[in-house]
Amino acid sequence: MRAEKFYEAKDYDKANANAVLSLIQDLYKIESYCRDENFTPEQIKNHRHEHALPVLNNLQSTLTEMLLTKRYYPKVLLARPLLIH
Repeated sequence: MRAEKFYEAKDYDKANANAVLSLIQDLYKIESYCRDENFTPEQIKNHRHEHALPVLNNLQSTLTEMLLTKRYYPKVLLARPLLIH
């Protein structure tokens, strides 16, 4: 998934594009916090599990809803599912 495509989609569907971009921004903030705090790999893993996993689940739900309701533009979303384990 490329965030740039959602910036482009703002011209067509501002609300949905902003929703996805906000979630992506949340993920970047989580990673930035780990770097700023000089977390060990184990701490990063735990922090991601606690904070990033809910964001990823929300992102998956948002994208799935967009696909199911056809509220997207083909160049924005790929035709493959976002799988989170």
